[in-house]
Amino acid sequence: MVALAPNREIHGYLSFIEGTMGHEMAADNWEAMRALLHYHAHLLEGTDATETLRYRLPLDSFMVQLMIEQLEVPDTSHWRHPADEWALKSEEYYHRDAGWMARFVHLPAFMQAMLPELQARWQKGLARWMGVLRLVVGEEVATLHIAGTDLRLDDVPGDTAFTVQFTPQAFTQLAFGYRAVDWAVRSGQNDLSADVLAVLAVLFPQGHAWIARSDWF
Repeated sequence: MVALAPNREIHGYLSFIEGTMGHEMAADNWEAMRALLHYHAHLLEGTDATETLRYRLPLDSFMVQLMIEQLEVPDTSHWRHPADEWALKSEEYYHRDAGWMARFVHLPAFMQAMLPELQARWQKGLARWMGVLRLVVGEEVATLHIAGTDLRLDDVPGDTAFTVQFTPQAFTQLAFGYRAVDWAVRSGQNDLSADVLAVLAVLFPQGHAWIARSDWF
């Protein structure tokens, strides 16, 4: 299902519909999202399906914010405790080191590929720090040299490098935004200053990555 503007420009779509579940949806604005929601509800007319429609969306997405702002329950007279009721409810599912859990094949190659993003995060964060971070992940090492706004990868550790140890599992979740720095550093024998923790938080902010249904395998 595609949501079109009057000029035939595409502003959203809904796909992989299974009953009340829409596995993939995107919309640029509320008009497009409303049309998609109405279409999904129309498909269920005359069935025994529940009144609740469900969608797989990133919790911090623009679409979720649109629904929070626009959706409401027309009749709340049956509510006993309004704080426990809802027009929109979110759910998260967790499994330890499972689901989409990945593993690094070659840490230096991964860090080299991620370098432009790390540089952008560092410059966007307006941080000013000078030092060397030696990231030890399992038996592999990646060394970041930071001087002011400049950030680069270099195999030379330096005399005063700050060594940060991670298990491969912890660093994978840190690098892809599933875990915070404070949690990840506990996987190794680390005694880090507040400055180093702040630097790591700028480079590896917490925030979910998202894999759309059409990219599942």
